[in-house]
Amino acid sequence: MTIGSEEWTTRVLSWFVVRARRVEAHSLLANRDAVVRWARGGVDTAGDRGRSPSRGWSLPPEEALDSLAVRCRPFVARGAAVHWEAVTMALRAYVRGPGDALGESLERLCSGWRRLELTYPGPLVFSSPPTVDGREPDRAEVITDIALGHHWLYGESLPAADRSLQRFGAHELADRYRASVVLVANVALLVISTLGFMRVLWERVELDLPDYPFTRPVTATTDAELSIPVRDRARRRRVVNPEPDAALDVRLVTGRWLPIDESLPFLMSARPEDLLR
Repeated sequence: MTIGSEEWTTRVLSWFVVRARRVEAHSLLANRDAVVRWARGGVDTAGDRGRSPSRGWSLPPEEALDSLAVRCRPFVARGAAVHWEAVTMALRAYVRGPGDALGESLERLCSGWRRLELTYPGPLVFSSPPTVDGREPDRAEVITDIALGHHWLYGESLPAADRSLQRFGAHELADRYRASVVLVANVALLVISTLGFMRVLWERVELDLPDYPFTRPVTATTDAELSIPVRDRARRRRVVNPEPDAALDVRLVTGRWLPIDESLPFLMSARPEDLLR
């Protein structure tokens, strides 16, 4: 499939819409005002009358932020099918140019995405401590919040040769988390903005995409239906020490499950051919 072809454009934009809607459906996005505050790196001020005001970060729970980061990572991961550069390149086929209102909106989106690149020259707001794990590094690392946030996004999955991100581990865990909140919140907001731009094009019938990326479910259902069909004794396959009444034909299909305490005895005693019947 050739980059820039009609097939490639349709596939990239369809993938983006589905993944972007998963970001949109995340629980943290229910409070957009909070996400905007996190994206700006704002500090809350509080204090009683007569006392000096205190300032602190108001951040989301770490586990919730981690799950949002997983949904946001493909949009800024180099080489990913829905990386923002691939998506905006595909969208250029549907705008007339910089002088067009839609073209100007797309350029503003691109400008916002560029600010989230690892190498973007932003304010240097985080400095690593002089001592790390009882040792003294060669020099302190003073970097931007976006760059430090990328360390949280990728964690330890980087190649050993990529020192540009691995050295960020010298920063304290709390600082890395604060920076990650800024980065992930900004990515989430840009994903939603880009998705909104695409919805406008799609509703105007200017974006040639099928309906399913905009309408298919993007979150898994948590309910499950239990189904244990009982086979006739004459047709069943024997297993080691079978139950005296009837053997269970355990079939796991999409949307159905079998509790582990019920399925494990059967699965432990069954032969491979019994499970394939």
